[in-house]
Amino acid sequence: IKGENVILVHGTENTYDFAELWVILLALREAGAHTVTLINTYEGYSRQDKEFNRGEAISAETMLKTIDALVDNHMGLNVHYADYSGRVEDTTNRDAFVNKYDVYNLNAFVQLAENLFDRIDRIVKIVRRAGIENLTDELEKHPLLLVGPDDGAFGYVKEAAGLLKKYIQRQYGIDIPVNAGYMDKKRTGSKKVEVHGMVLGEDGNPITTVSNIKDCWVIILDDEISWGTTVMAATYALVREVGVDWSKIAIAAVHGKLAGGLEPFKTGRSGEEIIEAMRQGIHIEPAKEYINENARIMPPPVVIVTNSVKPPDNFPPEQIVSIGPIIAHAAKAFVGKKAPLEKLVNASKVRINSIIENVKGLADRI
Repeated sequence: IKGENVILVHGTENTYDFAELWVILLALREAGAHTVTLINTYEGYSRQDKEFNRGEAISAETMLKTIDALVDNHMGLNVHYADYSGRVEDTTNRDAFVNKYDVYNLNAFVQLAENLFDRIDRIVKIVRRAGIENLTDELEKHPLLLVGPDDGAFGYVKEAAGLLKKYIQRQYGIDIPVNAGYMDKKRTGSKKVEVHGMVLGEDGNPITTVSNIKDCWVIILDDEISWGTTVMAATYALVREVGVDWSKIAIAAVHGKLAGGLEPFKTGRSGEEIIEAMRQGIHIEPAKEYINENARIMPPPVVIVTNSVKPPDNFPPEQIVSIGPIIAHAAKAFVGKKAPLEKLVNASKVRINSIIENVKGLADRI
């Protein structure tokens, strides 16, 4: 490792991960690494990014401070205190803690949106509704809309919409608009939220790029799902208040913490049942016992997550999107195609005694 440029891929989901990260970074420094670049797949403790009550510790800043002292470059994946890719900064407040550190943010909303669009293509081919000859026909009648469940996700969503449009052009050879918006959310408790049935645009007013939102395929993108109340409240509002067909809604989150497991997302509907309803043009919803009318929450037909954190053991593997491509892209950006061999260390799978193992050829493969 001495004199090498090391890229360390690691997540800090819990306190054990943090302790391990600090030990590894110190070991790399003591071993004489020329540079250390950290790609942190999950920035733990980042949700506390401000002092809500007097005397509270700002854990997001504390973690950045300790990590910054040991790395040359620091990249995160959809960090909570940012809303776009690139260097994280707060242009409205020059004294904000994020401006003290160099953190580069990666946006995995793009991979999630691409995955769900491919799913829409497969559904269209299976359903073959009357008057729909191909994917272009489908999307002319049922436009594509990416939605953030709150304004904090809108920057990520807007960026993903632009890149998804290019992906569709490249992979499918069609040029269609990809609309973006966000919903108005108000948190009323640790597990309670209110989401209103409006999709807003950059100016804070209802979007005008779609004439009738109820006709859309809607992809709801969020940075993290813990208990799922936010995305389920958004689903409820879209179905009940806007009139969107429940079967045309899909949920995706970068970090699938899923504290309640898969239980909150049960719908009582099979995939075959949903497809058949779409084929017949029938609007269906989850079985009544899975809808909470009082709390105004409704599970979506499908939820996908990345593998930035470990999903529950029973989470369907086909609904897990690899972050490998975005990690490889980030590594290439720092290493460069003509750079000498680098050592890419995935610390989520190996421990400190294997850090210095030779990983010849890995940089060429990414």
